[in-house]
Amino acid sequence: MIYGDIDSVLNNNCISHWLSEPVAEALSLYSPQLSEGRYELKDENFFLLQRYVTQKDAGVRYEAHNRYVDVQIVLSGHEKIFCADRQTLAADGQFEKDRDIGFFKDTEKHSTLVLSAKQFGLFFPGDAHKPCCMVYQAEPVEKIVVKIKLPE
Repeated sequence: MIYGDIDSVLNNNCISHWLSEPVAEALSLYSPQLSEGRYELKDENFFLLQRYVTQKDAGVRYEAHNRYVDVQIVLSGHEKIFCADRQTLAADGQFEKDRDIGFFKDTEKHSTLVLSAKQFGLFFPGDAHKPCCMVYQAEPVEKIVVKIKLPE
């Protein structure tokens, strides 16, 4: 897991173009009038525009992916994301290959990440993450999740 301010990804020559280009492309396509949903990007990448109200963490499951890296960018609001080593978690059902998602049971061994507007969390396949959780109270969040395809 990596986190920080989104401008550090866009304005840093040390960051790989593999990461910065899909993020920049997704942000260039965003507008507040854009509907929630999936939007295709170059090179089999895509992004999801999500709007929701955060919830108590007990109602959310850990998830992880095999073929894509998640770059979760909060546009407005505040969100808590729990992170854990995928290898230490028990599966909660079968991995859904067609959706590239597996769910996992809760754990006490985790790190916590709080994101505000213009901040991101980057999650690799080994990083199970539990997004959409409230910080202090439920609040609306608008977020882009850029899905960057890993090399085969």
